[in-house]
Amino acid sequence: MGYNNLGNALLQKGQVDEALAQFQKALEINPNYVDAQSNLGVTLFQKGQVDAAVAQYKKAAEIDPNYVNAHYNLGNALFHNWQLDEAITQFQEFLRLKPGSSTAHDNLAKAQALVRQREGHK
Repeated sequence: MGYNNLGNALLQKGQVDEALAQFQKALEINPNYVDAQSNLGVTLFQKGQVDAAVAQYKKAAEIDPNYVNAHYNLGNALFHNWQLDEAITQFQEFLRLKPGSSTAHDNLAKAQALVRQREGHK
């Protein structure tokens, strides 16, 4: 937990590489530490390593399917990669777990609109 907390503090200061190392240390100790797994994904996403971030978010969701942050962050990363159908699924899962999120509703609507637009151009 200490490595994860230190990683969060470093990430808030913009020390992304140092934060990454702390989250990796936390996962070496406990590979099933869902918070560290998700935070590692956030850090990788901030570094522009979107595919690596997607992999970490997926691992976090596998560790704990009810971990809402994993679904939300995974949806955002997939949206960023234009994997809209998968992003929609993740936003829907997030909203099933946490129905009151206006931001997730907005992201879901944007992804659905882009899919409709894509399908209208076929």
